[in-house]
Amino acid sequence: MFSESDKNHNGAIDRKEFECLIKGYFELKGIKSTKENFDSYFDKLDVDHDHHITLKEFIHFMDRVNETDIIPFLAEEMQNRNLL
Repeated sequence: MFSESDKNHNGAIDRKEFECLIKGYFELKGIKSTKENFDSYFDKLDVDHDHHITLKEFIHFMDRVNETDIIPFLAEEMQNRNLL
């Protein structure tokens, strides 16, 4: 996902590449695609504030998404289907 988002293949995701990447997450979470929301999320991911998201920063974000969004969703689905 990181490599596909890094359109210019410079090893980092810039602001424009980030907007393309995060739109799907926004849709999933019901977050409006506004400049303010893009800026807020970009700032959260760009931990060192160098205006690029590195692979390390991206992985850290994905770990948080897994813990707070994906794992609870899957657990609920499994419970609803009596798989737990």
